[in-house]
Amino acid sequence: MNEYYKIKDVCRQGLIKHLEKACVRLPELNNCNILDIGCGSGVPTLWLSGNFPGNITALDADSKAIEYLRKKIKERNLENRITT
Repeated sequence: MNEYYKIKDVCRQGLIKHLEKACVRLPELNNCNILDIGCGSGVPTLWLSGNFPGNITALDADSKAIEYLRKKIKERNLENRITT
């Protein structure tokens, strides 16, 4: 299972440049709450956590993707910032 999501993560990493372009237009945010709907295995979620202060709620219908994201959240000690 993890290999499948690792491959998807590599592909999704290439899309971060578009997220970054969109987020650059936002005003400076302090301690915001972000809702990431359709987060998949969390590539954008993790990017958001590194670029914005506050908390993130990540949702996806793919329970295996969420399970994989939870593992990455734990590895990065982000349990206090990201909720799935």
